Amino acid sequence: MEDWRVAEDVAARLVTEAGRHVRGRVGRPGQIGHKSTPNDLVTEVDREVEVLLTEELQRRFPEHAVVGEEFGGDPKHGLVWYIDPIDGTTNFVHGLRGFTISVGLTQAGVPVAGAVYDPLGDELYSAAQGAGVRRNGVAARVSGSSDLSTGLLATGVPSLDPGRTEALNLIPEVAQVCPNIRNLGSAALHLAYVACGILTGYWQETLRPWDAAAGVLLVREAGGMVTDFDGTPWTAAVGGLVASNGHVHSELLHTLRGGRH
Repeated sequence: MEDWRVAEDVAARLVTEAGRHVRGRVGRPGQIGHKSTPNDLVTEVDREVEVLLTEELQRRFPEHAVVGEEFGGDPKHGLVWYIDPIDGTTNFVHGLRGFTISVGLTQAGVPVAGAVYDPLGDELYSAAQGAGVRRNGVAARVSGSSDLSTGLLATGVPSLDPGRTEALNLIPEVAQVCPNIRNLGSAALHLAYVACGILTGYWQETLRPWDAAAGVLLVREAGGMVTDFDGTPWTAAVGGLVASNGHVHSELLHTLRGGRH
């Protein structure tokens, strides 16, 4: 596919439509289940939305693979859509803003089109490779700040070990350099906020491709950087990531490496 804007437009429409459905279910999540831990929630709305998105993507792009958080799929394909039907399910269950619907298309593991929608904020973020990023239809850019100490960072913390203790221990180490650290509960929202200049950077060690595929593209198309913790460009095969406006990326990577040893 040469024109990734077509895929972007489809993704933007689908996450917006799904977001209306999800917004109408806030406070009424239906049956709530647990995945790996009691804090790792899944609702019937997660499953409903994933089915709707998967069916529409398969209808619109029958030659593409579709992989979702709840029902999986076969990623062994050149073009793969990654779906997170509700990124931040715990926030959704509690009626707290900070959950999103995220749909991203990758080519050989590299994000090329996608969209993220914040239903309670009514904010749509979308991008296509080489065409920039849009926030509610208006072009967005990363922050121009080059001072990590006065920036605003975000991170995510796994709900269980392995990973949780290390992630928690890393926060005070980073806070010695930048004291302003948040956890909003949605990887896709963190990445969208980096893309539009609200956050200076974001890191998280435990992520899956559906958490990040769309958001990574947003950051890159807005002029930022997304790598693994060693500085290698992020692909769908990478478990964790570091995202920033680009100006503070080296310093953020250096700080994170120091805190991990």
